[in-house]
Amino acid sequence: MLNCPSGRVALIVLANSDDPETMGRILSWMRHRWPRCPAVVIGETGGDDMEIAARKGGASYLTRPVSSQQWAGLVEHVLSTGVAAVTAK
Repeated sequence: MLNCPSGRVALIVLANSDDPETMGRILSWMRHRWPRCPAVVIGETGGDDMEIAARKGGASYLTRPVSSQQWAGLVEHVLSTGVAAVTAK
């Protein structure tokens, strides 16, 4: 999510099938680039190496299919931090 007026990233959503090591590197780079930005990784299953990599990288982890309630809660959390939102992957 991108806050268009300020150009600030408000939420990072990653949905890919890279290996956990690659996911860890991606999250590390994103944490360096946008240290206070919430991140969420969307995966196929929970409790596996990808979820562990996501959580070690400071991201939330959701499994597919993500319900509308989960999306709403995620966006509500971002908006409650005072950041306006538009989507980008």
